[in-house]
Amino acid sequence: MEKISPWQYALTQTGVILHYLRLSIWPHPLILDYSWPIAQGVKDVWPSLALLAAGTLTFLWKYRRRPELLFLAGWFFLTLAPSSSFIPVADAAFEYRMYLPLAAVVTGLVLLGRHAITRMTPSPARQRLLGIGAAFTAVSLLGSLTALRNRDYQSLVSIWQKVIIYRPQNARAYSNLGVALQEAGQSQEAVQILFQAIRLRPNFPEAHNNLAFSLAQQGHLEEAYWQYREALRLNPNLALAHRGLGDLLNRMGRYEEAAAEYKEAIRLNILFPDVHTNLGLLLQRQGKISEALQEYQEGIRLDPKNAIPYNNIGTVLFQQGKWDEAAEWFSKAIHLDPQYAQAYGNLGGVCQMEGKLKEAVSYYSKALQLQPNDKTTHQNLEHTLTSLEQGPK
Repeated sequence: MEKISPWQYALTQTGVILHYLRLSIWPHPLILDYSWPIAQGVKDVWPSLALLAAGTLTFLWKYRRRPELLFLAGWFFLTLAPSSSFIPVADAAFEYRMYLPLAAVVTGLVLLGRHAITRMTPSPARQRLLGIGAAFTAVSLLGSLTALRNRDYQSLVSIWQKVIIYRPQNARAYSNLGVALQEAGQSQEAVQILFQAIRLRPNFPEAHNNLAFSLAQQGHLEEAYWQYREALRLNPNLALAHRGLGDLLNRMGRYEEAAAEYKEAIRLNILFPDVHTNLGLLLQRQGKISEALQEYQEGIRLDPKNAIPYNNIGTVLFQQGKWDEAAEWFSKAIHLDPQYAQAYGNLGGVCQMEGKLKEAVSYYSKALQLQPNDKTTHQNLEHTLTSLEQGPK
């Protein structure tokens, strides 16, 4: 968060509070992420400052003898104060901060509406009809707005697109839209949107990180590398960028650099189970078996339902000739993920080494059913079938 003085934040909140009050009466448009601009001085907010001050003073004067309305006004400002006073918080405006203060506003509107109806007619029957009509109208209109808003929430792509419509200079919205498009399989569109996020805010490390990931998904590894580097230049403590760069370097065959990035990601955020597993693979490739096993075990501790580290521990034990123990770990991996082709193939390898050729054929066949283009498993299956045909020597 950029450094914001209490004075700047307090000035900014004059416009935010008026916006909240307007939404309390007519909640449209609703925006998930405002990225509200920070006021630099009174000149930036003098209309909202004057309007809020005048409205507050008028309300206090007009309803100074209505304690219930004064109580509601105090409720509104006090419950909103933690996020809308002079104490800067990460974002100047978020609609969810109005959840509790909104009760005071709605109650006040109901009381004022009731007062207006009683002034319009002395007849209790007519008052009742007017009240029912007003309530029906409010429910119908607000219900329609809710239905329209639910359409926006049908997907992450649609909700961030809606934010951009109303906040076209919101770089964070573009960045999040890029991530949503990437997750939806629209990589090219994601890259274009993420470049727009960076054009709006060049020093935005998360946008560079997200762009790097999308570029890597499209196979533009060198461009992705430099985007990761830029993200880390802007924020050396961005754990996601270290993890992403580690994955990229691993993919590029630069294993020692990848291991260093994984270790840094772990140092910054130890709750990355996949990073422990990937680091374990690199350590295993380097012959650092005990360290690799430690990383696999840590990955399991953080995510016990991830089958990959179980399978990897099995491969270590298999290479050490501990076939029974390896089979147990491969079986655990299959139990967690019945569609895990590599674990079936590895279990077939154990059976082949132990002379259980029919069982090996069964496991190899299952692996190929799940992953038909695995050449190694094809070769192992053919070799095992040949051995079965030849029979014992």
